Amino acid sequence: MDGERLARFLGWASVALGIPPLVAPNVFARAIGVRGTRNSTAIAPLVGVRELASAAGILGQSQPLPWVWVRVAGDAMDLALLGGAITSPNARTKRVAVAIAAVLGITILDILCSVQLRDDS
Repeated sequence: MDGERLARFLGWASVALGIPPLVAPNVFARAIGVRGTRNSTAIAPLVGVRELASAAGILGQSQPLPWVWVRVAGDAMDLALLGGAITSPNARTKRVAVAIAAVLGITILDILCSVQLRDDS
């Protein structure tokens, strides 16, 4: 898959990933293994907004490369948040570990896309 097509795919993935934490933060937090605490309920919508902003940039710009790097930065933030969450006594560690693995996989795709877009320019 070329860089432009992968970028579009990642843009739509950002839409799909951004909506749940924005509209149902408690459900989202529980799904990734974080019990619905005050912090997780406050942070989840911010994660959703960041994903939707990335989607808008990737899908709405003729040059999506900077916005794909925004996704990479967001992945780093997500990994930091999940790394902190997995040590919480209230965490469901297996679910958090699966979420970490998923974010790592997405990060690889984001970096691959960034490299392809750079090489295509």
